[in-house]
Amino acid sequence: RSSEQYRPNIRRLGDQLGALYTPLAVIIALTAWAISGDVVRFLAVLVVATPCPLLIGIPVTIISSISLAARREIIIKNPAILETIGKCRTAIFDKTGTLTYGRPSLTALIPGAEHNEQDVLTLIASLERYSKHPLSSAILKAGEKSGLSLLSVTNITELPGDGLKGTVAGKQLQITSRKQFVEQHPDVAEVLPPITGGLECVVLIDDVYAATLQFRDEVRTDSSSFINHLRPNHLFDRVMLVSGDRESEVRYLAEQVGIEHVYFSQSPEQKLELVRNETKAAKTIFLGDGINDAPSLTAATIGIAFGQNSDITGESADAVIMDSSLLKVDELFHIGERMRKIALQSAVGGMALSLIGMVFAGLGYLTPVAGAITQEIIDVFAVLNALRAAVPPKSLSDFLKKGTPKLSPNPEMHRSHRIGWLRAAVLGANDGIVSTASLILGIAASQATHNDIVLAGVAGLVAGAMSMAAGEYVSVSSQADTEQADLKREHKELNENEQHEKNELASIYVSRGLEPLLAEQVAEQLMKHDALGAHARDELGISATVTARPIQAALTSAATFAVGAVLPLLMVMFAPVADLIVLVSFSSLLFLTLLGMLAAYTGGSGIIKGAFRVTFWGALAMGLTAAVGSIFGTVV
Repeated sequence: RSSEQYRPNIRRLGDQLGALYTPLAVIIALTAWAISGDVVRFLAVLVVATPCPLLIGIPVTIISSISLAARREIIIKNPAILETIGKCRTAIFDKTGTLTYGRPSLTALIPGAEHNEQDVLTLIASLERYSKHPLSSAILKAGEKSGLSLLSVTNITELPGDGLKGTVAGKQLQITSRKQFVEQHPDVAEVLPPITGGLECVVLIDDVYAATLQFRDEVRTDSSSFINHLRPNHLFDRVMLVSGDRESEVRYLAEQVGIEHVYFSQSPEQKLELVRNETKAAKTIFLGDGINDAPSLTAATIGIAFGQNSDITGESADAVIMDSSLLKVDELFHIGERMRKIALQSAVGGMALSLIGMVFAGLGYLTPVAGAITQEIIDVFAVLNALRAAVPPKSLSDFLKKGTPKLSPNPEMHRSHRIGWLRAAVLGANDGIVSTASLILGIAASQATHNDIVLAGVAGLVAGAMSMAAGEYVSVSSQADTEQADLKREHKELNENEQHEKNELASIYVSRGLEPLLAEQVAEQLMKHDALGAHARDELGISATVTARPIQAALTSAATFAVGAVLPLLMVMFAPVADLIVLVSFSSLLFLTLLGMLAAYTGGSGIIKGAFRVTFWGALAMGLTAAVGSIFGTVV
């Protein structure tokens, strides 16, 4: 039931089209048989009519889109959102960590009577180290800066809307909001300091007021431009800001980013009810990053979690933005829109080509064997088009961050980002041409019949494509497993000894020529932005350009192998048997030369050198195989 729930509607559309396509194919086949009286035409039509573009094109597009999203640090847990996201008309934002950076700093600690600042900070820092609330990191940094020694903690609880509680050094500590404190202790509300701008929380020790903590969280530089582009670019009718923070703080943020519909001092239960009501009226997107947002993420049509602040939040969301960037949210919009277009192109375009092929088969222009090869060619084109969804376009976003300079009209063009798919594509196409042509030449040299040659070629195409896919997937998966193991180890080291890792990163930059002071500053800034990403790139050598992508490699290799194998097969179909060896040899060498030139051009290397390298080794392989077939007179 869960699988069906998460199944994109476009897959169901494919099933519906298939239900219409199948009887239509049978009608065309029966009509051709009835008019011509030739049962071969009936068979040829059915062979061409195989609905592979529907069966393969749409799933490959979905998988490719998920792969592209993952490379953009967007984890899609529910594939159905790729289609639904373009239909959402209400966007609901939590405040902290979504429209703000979620990295508040402690600006003031105001102790109550009979308490001093250092003692209170020691107690709350000891407790906050077990919390994943965005404010906890600010408190811990303040404690670390003061050189405090943290105490042992027991009986820790953190319930949504109830704050953080625990026993620290024998004292019962509670950290909660001003609103919650006033509701629970209305008789002593006057002990609180005046309300100021920013965030705050109240500390109670043994159920007695102890201190007020005040924080300030910076608004994201791209929040305003992102909000303002939602209505014209993505057709959102309603944008809302929902937060548990005070009215002054929430309205201040709303004015900064341009949101009209504002809800403040909302408990998790109130947030949930609000999201449910909005979802009844229109499809909704909810963006949040805290544990309090988990119910709302589940209730919305699409729940998008920011970062990795809470496992519960990640489990509740349909997609997780690992980089905590609004730019990534916009990229998710465009990935979904692009997925639907490409999926429909592959499915409908493949069906249209199949219908044309059925007509030709019904008129007697295609034999069953030719029809099978024609259908394979259609399938290959459908899959290749579907694979476009995995290749990132020049831009996946249509809004600029505030203050971001526009790119130069003549930006530098680098080709290193093509390494992953180019290697798999060239290897697949080259292997398809060489192995299939060699197989055909070897069998032809053994005096086999034309049908035997065609059958062997088709079998070689299918077996070779599957072998390439399996081999690439296993090989690249091993590389991916190694990368993930290194990243997990690095993540653990960052959690255990962040300062050591910062020094290690700085030493790398020093070895590359930076001054020690500048290297420390660079390391600090990069680790603030993305600590794991910085170490992955500069220490481990893992980046988006060279990272292992097993599915992309497998699909690319299989598809390009099939394309390469089809080329000599086409020559077999149309070449006279007497001239088959010569025509297949020369045409395959021509194809190899063109492949080498294309690969060299795409990779930015020398065209002549690339063409010669591919052609020479291909000619050698075909010559040896033909010699074996001629000498032994048997199929090889």
